[in-house]
Amino acid sequence: QQIVKEAFCKGPVKARCKQPVVHAPRMCVGLGAALKGASLGRKYRTTGFSLPVIVMDYAASRELETSLRLEIPEDGPESLEGGSCTMTAQSGRKSTGEILSPKRALVENIPLNPEQANHFKVDLKDRAGQPVSQAQITIYHNPNFVEPLGLNTSANVLSYAISLEVYDTAQRSLIRHTLAEKLTPLPCFDLEHTFNFPTGAEVISLPVYGDSQLIKTIQVPVMDDIPAGAEVTLRISIDANQKLQCQGHIPQAVRNQHFDFSVDSPEPEPVPTLADFKKLEAKAYALMGQVGSRPGFDKQAVRLMQLLQDVDRAFDNRDEAKIIQRMRELNDLLDEWDPSNIQLEPPVEELDKLANETLSILSVLSPNTTVDGPETAKNVEANRHEAKMEAKQNPPDVVLYTRCYKNIETDHDLVLDEYRRQNPPDPKKTATNLIDQAEEKLPQAQAAAQTEEQRRHVGMAEECLNEARKELAADNYSRAVSSARNALQLVGQVLVKTSMDDPAPGKERVLETGTPKPVAPATLETAVNLTLEANQQLKTARVSARTPEQQQSIKEAEDVLH
Repeated sequence: QQIVKEAFCKGPVKARCKQPVVHAPRMCVGLGAALKGASLGRKYRTTGFSLPVIVMDYAASRELETSLRLEIPEDGPESLEGGSCTMTAQSGRKSTGEILSPKRALVENIPLNPEQANHFKVDLKDRAGQPVSQAQITIYHNPNFVEPLGLNTSANVLSYAISLEVYDTAQRSLIRHTLAEKLTPLPCFDLEHTFNFPTGAEVISLPVYGDSQLIKTIQVPVMDDIPAGAEVTLRISIDANQKLQCQGHIPQAVRNQHFDFSVDSPEPEPVPTLADFKKLEAKAYALMGQVGSRPGFDKQAVRLMQLLQDVDRAFDNRDEAKIIQRMRELNDLLDEWDPSNIQLEPPVEELDKLANETLSILSVLSPNTTVDGPETAKNVEANRHEAKMEAKQNPPDVVLYTRCYKNIETDHDLVLDEYRRQNPPDPKKTATNLIDQAEEKLPQAQAAAQTEEQRRHVGMAEECLNEARKELAADNYSRAVSSARNALQLVGQVLVKTSMDDPAPGKERVLETGTPKPVAPATLETAVNLTLEANQQLKTARVSARTPEQQQSIKEAEDVLH
């Protein structure tokens, strides 16, 4: 009764109703133990030391043997490296721990007396045998105690980590942000997350995860023309049933500054069986036989063996929470090293295409060249052969394959530079082609222009095109090329903007938190035409590029086009 009274009547749980626990003494012990001593990172009072001891596991168990991870604060100068960790029970029995790092220790196989509070004295010492800290720790034994798993929770703590993904405009990718760590005390009302409004989004899409499991994707329609980079603030609370409530705020929105949503907790993750573990164990040993000789596998093999031992021990102790966590880590590690999951980048087909293009250009070079034709062709074929042979291996050596591709790429650039030196482009032909392309696209842009800004761009494109014609007639080819390119760029801006602002009838645009707007089906033809036009311009640019800056610009353009 005293344990339950302390658990329910102290600290943040002072206002909780005590009535439900009156008629279930066994559950009282489990709940009281969980609330009092089982939350992650609980700091225990020390005996004569200012340095606290932090317990990183549940200080409760349904087994008669348990383990405990202990830490000291990271920001202090104290170190446990080379020292010792001892837990002494009231009976005098000692359990010796292992020092894992300068700040962490692990004590395993701690014996517990059944169905009672077990009191221990913890002694942490440094390399010289001098005390670092001492603490009195209580571990409760109760056969009905269950570590929080999904909805099956016996303690008022969050049993999974909650995170969401937000599109980062700087990195151009979805970045996952943790909102609440696993074992956060519940209820909690002080969580907050801020991100910047993505460019061009009309629906903010927020995938919410419980650990690695997608719980729900929240889509928030945006009715206003909100500027890119505007701040979006989420204020989050989680109740005792692990239900998440969120209030969003967009200060720069003219209307609808506020939005809210809720997310229920995920279904509890099933506990793997011993048969599941044996299958995974067999796969692990088979995988070590396949890739054990690969560079960098030694450290992974050590980690693999540690995980296998942890899972085996967790099954012996019937520690379901540890079984789930370690099996998940084991699966991830095996997937990382599974040969069937290794992807060669770039693909063999692309490597083959690059080799053929190199040999094709090499065949049309004049004899008076600085490139050793036969030797270069021999190198290209040798690297292609070695890369293809490696691609057939199980697993392939990604480092060797990539080196072969880079060698071919180097020869390709060398040969292409020599071809450009021998075959300088005809500036008149280049200018004429660009002017023809601009004249072809200008009527499309005139018809598509809807806003004042688009019509202004069309007018500027007409001026640039007229200027290009005048310069071409005056044999000022470089100026003609520059003006024609400016005209094409302005026309392209109008066509692209129009295609993105014109969704198909009945189709709502839903974007992943600021991902580029997809071209609607009604404007697919425009997209195809623009792609073909860009491809043609790239071909012209490849021939005329001479300086490193120009070649770098072409590479960037190729990436965008791809």
